[in-house]
Amino acid sequence: MPHITEYLWNAFVRRLEKNEAESVHLTLLPQVNEKHVDEKLEGAFDLLFAMFSDIAEMRNRIKVKLRWPLAKAVIRVENANSLEMLRQVKHLLEYLANIKEVEFVNEIGQCGEEEYVRAQGRGYEICLSKVMDKKLYYEALAREVVRRIQTMRAKANLKVDERIRVYVSTGSDDLVSAIKEFMSYITNEVRATDVIVGNVPVNTFAMDWDIEDMRVRIGIERITQ
Repeated sequence: MPHITEYLWNAFVRRLEKNEAESVHLTLLPQVNEKHVDEKLEGAFDLLFAMFSDIAEMRNRIKVKLRWPLAKAVIRVENANSLEMLRQVKHLLEYLANIKEVEFVNEIGQCGEEEYVRAQGRGYEICLSKVMDKKLYYEALAREVVRRIQTMRAKANLKVDERIRVYVSTGSDDLVSAIKEFMSYITNEVRATDVIVGNVPVNTFAMDWDIEDMRVRIGIERITQ
């Protein structure tokens, strides 16, 4: 981090501000004007991170990984001011907790035990959907495939901007369906020109994986210009 910070300082700050210090390590930390601190917003973020921590624990309880998307969380917030602030930043909790929709409310309805898991926090109550439909399941599998391919890119010492072709061989219909359903997502995430489902050619860099007890062989091939 010190080296990266020094590079950014010289490449951007000193390039535009010639009178700045020769090194970032010769500068003083900026002074905070406490008059500009939004205490309501700070309080909302404290609540948001507490909620994220609770949701992570709830996921652990129902054995759903954080990288697997869930459909919805309904959160009752007792403080009206916090409620309004949280509604403005709800997209952050959706991103952190990997939930498609977070709804902040002042009253919460019935949460059936078959569909939801509940948790009580300080000043809030969470109702988290634990039902994963086929589309969410396929998205989760697609993310698992992406994670394996990214690991293979690293092992093959590929540069970030290098393009690849991916081959996937599996006997799992669910994995095949997930790849076809989220083909654009996979190719974009791993910088692939295409993903070919079928036999993996012998001349590719290939590895065998186990994804949720489903066997899959993945091969990657560098695209040369």
